[in-house]
Order: sequence, then structure tokens, then C-alpha cells
Amino acid sequence: MPPWEPRTILPTEGGISRRAVLGGAGMTLAAAALAGVPAAAAADAAGDPISGLLWPSGLGNAADEIEAFERWRKAPCGVFAGWTNIQKAAQTWDDFMGGPKGRYEELGALFSKLGAYNINKAAQVLPKQVPLVWIFPLLPQEAGNSGKGGQWKNPGIWRRLTDPNGDLALWKDVWFNIGARLVVWLDQHGRAYDTLTMDIGWELTGNWYPWSIGPDVDGFKPAWRTAIDSLRAGLRHMSAKAEHAVKIGWRVAGSRITDNQHHIDRVYPGDAWVDVIGRSLHEGPKGQWGRAEGWKRELDGDGGRLDGLEMVLAFARSQGKKFGVFEWNLAWKQGDPAFPPSEDPAGAMANIFAFFRANATEIAGECYLHNRNTRLIDNQDNWAGAAEYLRQIALSKRSA
Repeated sequence: MPPWEPRTILPTEGGISRRAVLGGAGMTLAAAALAGVPAAAAADAAGDPISGLLWPSGLGNAADEIEAFERWRKAPCGVFAGWTNIQKAAQTWDDFMGGPKGRYEELGALFSKLGAYNINKAAQVLPKQVPLVWIFPLLPQEAGNSGKGGQWKNPGIWRRLTDPNGDLALWKDVWFNIGARLVVWLDQHGRAYDTLTMDIGWELTGNWYPWSIGPDVDGFKPAWRTAIDSLRAGLRHMSAKAEHAVKIGWRVAGSRITDNQHHIDRVYPGDAWVDVIGRSLHEGPKGQWGRAEGWKRELDGDGGRLDGLEMVLAFARSQGKKFGVFEWNLAWKQGDPAFPPSEDPAGAMANIFAFFRANATEIAGECYLHNRNTRLIDNQDNWAGAAEYLRQIALSKRSA
């Protein structure tokens, strides 16, 4: 039996909302929690003092609707996840450098409004203490390795990135530059370094992004480590405090992928190069999360392969890491044939939130990916999933 066999964790009690942070009788307790005061000194401050829930809860990639989201669900946004647009900002290695080499104050396409609108908007709108998750590419499009049925576009990419006679110098330069620019970006927004998680190369066990691992696991791991070492060197170059304050997220794809499946302990690059282990959570056309058998399949994974929700959580626990669900949703209307409406959205929501509550102390954050086909805000009259989301949020709140 592996050391990361799934088990159930029961939620704790108590807590405080962001409204207490902004004023009122709970202000001192909330301020202590946000300042990192030990639990004994902060009394009953377990849970998330920003969102007011048992765990950090928030929104993904809809920064223009943050305030509407908070009003609608009657709970502050306790964490926000925003993507870099790889179509507009990460086509070539020059784009991916992040800006002119050595001139770190000049932020390039990866950091621009065009390339990272939502994370920039959230950094401006949200209070400074609210954690941000920057969902960030690992490779530019031109280095792409995506492919189906074993037909990988660039299966030798990882070896070239760690070859001194190949692209190692470029790889290190790129990530050093990104790290240095992150410090500039955080300073420009007046944000503490430890409020940022870089969720790099999201869904890397899938087969649809340039950074898909593919068959060369032994080549991928040293390439990842080199990228993270270089990123941290860039952070350190600008501020010694930033090097390990900025957290590194490593996230696998969801279930029911037909190829490129590896057990998580085989593809994991190592504890020194990962701070948060994550997983995407999308119901999809065959999810059927409202049914007991469908939800069990999501928890257990597809035929015992890599990515059952419980398996990934248990692996994170075994490595002493928090578990991130920085991208999750249910489809609510026809818009993409690959993601038809959830057949039982209320039941699916109830199961998801039961999982969140049962494992609240281990969740680094969860962000509902809100767009036109997964809409929550002010949609409770038209979609049972939105109404159930509101009910589950109310059930998951801490007491002030």
C-alpha cells in the first residue's frame, strides 16, 4: 500500500470573515491571523480569515466581476487565480523571456495587460493581503510538445533544455528573467512576496498544452528543476526575501485522459521544487458527479491511474504539501460540445463542497472558473448549480 493512501480529514470549527478584517469586533483577531501570529496567540483563527470559509475560497479569471461575485455569494474573495494568455503572450522564446534581458523594470508580454489582464486587474482590485495565483506557462508555443495518441510534437524538448550544448543557457536565462520581473511586478502592485503562488505549466499531465510531459518523464523532471532553480535565482537577485516567499504550484490534469498517464509519484519533480500540489477539477460530459458512481469515479481516478482527486490529495499530504484546486467548475449551458450542461448540477456541487469541507485544513485554495459557459453570478434562478453553490457557501462559513 502506498504511503499516500487516501483518507478523510474532518473540518474544524470557528473562523472569521474579511468583513471582520475591515472593521468590527473581530478586527484584532483577523489582523493577528493575517500577520502570521501563531494559532495560540490568535485564539480561534483557524480556517481562512479572508474569505470567512473553512478554507481559502475565491474566483478564477473573471477579475472584472470580483466585486459582483463577493456581493452575490455574501463572502469575500479569499484567493484569486488568473492566467497568462498563451495565444497572445507566449508564442516565441523572445516573448517568453518576459522583457529585455537585464532590464527587469521593463515588463514584457507575459506581464502586460494583453498577456495577463486578469491577474493585473485582480492585483489592483483586491486588498493587498488576498493571495493571488498566477497560472503561468512553462514553455512558449514554439517549443510545443502537445499531442494525442502518442504523436508528440516535440518529444525531445526536455533533454535539449538541460543539455549544455543545447538550450540549457536559454532555459536558465528565461526563468531567471521571469523571476526578477516577478519581484518588480509585485513591488509595483505593493504586494508582499508571500501572497503570490506561481501555478506553472498547468495540467502538465494532459496532452493539449506545449508543456505536456509526454513520454520522457526522466527528461522532464530535471528540466522542471532547472526552471525553478533559475526562477528562484532571479527572485533572489532582486530580493533575498522573495526567493522562497513566492510559492511554486505544480498541477496535474483531471481524470479520463486517454494517454500520457503516469502515476503521480513517477512524474513528481521533488519536494524542493514544489510548494503546492494541485489538480484541475472539471466535470466534463462523462463526469456525472451528481451520481454516487460518477463522483466515486472522480475521487478514485480512471482505472487506478494517476489522477483521482483523493489520490492527488493523499499524495500531497504524504509530501507535506497543501493541495490546490485553483481551477474548477461545472458547465451550466450548451456552449462547447465537449462540455455539455451538467446533468445534476446541484448534486455535483453538494459533492464537491462535501470534499472541500472534509479536507478544509489541507486546501491551499479553490477558485471557481467563471465564464459564459460556467456562470454562477446572479444565475441561481436559471441554474440549480448556482443556487446550490450559494447554499453550500452558507454551510461552509466560519463564525466571526
